[in-house]
Amino acid sequence: MHAPLKILSYLIVLLMAIAVAYALYISFTYWAGIGV
Repeated sequence: MHAPLKILSYLIVLLMAIAVAYALYISFTYWAGIGV
């Protein structure tokens, strides 16, 4: 049964994508706040 491992890998990739998107959003709002 490789399903759990595949789900775990997908979950890790999803969490990494969310973390990167969140960091970009924070940095964007931070610099936008300074610009304004």
